[in-house]
Amino acid sequence: KKIIKMVEKNSQNLEEIDHTSFSCSLPDEIPFSVQKYSLTITQQIFSAAFGSVVTCCVVNPLDVIKTRLQIKPPKISPWTHIVTILRKEGTRSLFNGVSISVLMQAPATAIYLTIYERLRNTLEEEYQFSTTASVMIAGATGRTVSATITSLLEYARTLLQAGKAHSPIS
Repeated sequence: KKIIKMVEKNSQNLEEIDHTSFSCSLPDEIPFSVQKYSLTITQQIFSAAFGSVVTCCVVNPLDVIKTRLQIKPPKISPWTHIVTILRKEGTRSLFNGVSISVLMQAPATAIYLTIYERLRNTLEEEYQFSTTASVMIAGATGRTVSATITSLLEYARTLLQAGKAHSPIS
């Protein structure tokens, strides 16, 4: 009841206001400078790498389970298979290959995002490419360079996650 009375009282006050007298204008100058690159290249690289590290640690257990299920499909339900892995090998086994994933994904993401952002902006600003064309070219270039650099680590990661090799790091 108190809320309804407050709403009724405030709505009556709003009706008494002359809404035609309101105007809104933007200042001639914005009080802060907006740069095209708000992060330095070093900040961009490290933030991308840090995001990759966190992602690897969260996603790696799911990758291990997926890899194990693909290599040797169990005759039992996937959930029972997961429980069996945990009982026989322990929770740590879900993090097999996390070190190589980090070594692979952190630089790959940093390389990709840095190339993508810089190339996209250069193509749009200096060469007047359309947004669609610049996004496609920058994305393809960034991904190709990062995948080429990290492709050998992908094979090692799969072996570790499958339980076929042991990492000296993880």
